[in-house]
Amino acid sequence: MTQVINKTYLYKFIRHPMYLGIILVYITSTTIYSDIFIANLFSIIFYIDIGSFFEEKTLVRQFGNEYKIYKFQTKKYLPLLR
Repeated sequence: MTQVINKTYLYKFIRHPMYLGIILVYITSTTIYSDIFIANLFSIIFYIDIGSFFEEKTLVRQFGNEYKIYKFQTKKYLPLLR
């Protein structure tokens, strides 16, 4: 079975919609934004960024130039930010 890169729905605009969802759920899950909340948020973002770095290295090995083109054409987490 040949695997292809998913470029439909949210994947047309961002490469990691699940990671964006995790961050958005965390941000909207409380009404109290304390120092601990901010520290946890930065920790989550840091963890996700490192994880996506290694995930993309694996995807480049698996799909080669096709993934590099997709990576260049789409944003990482937010449609307006690279």
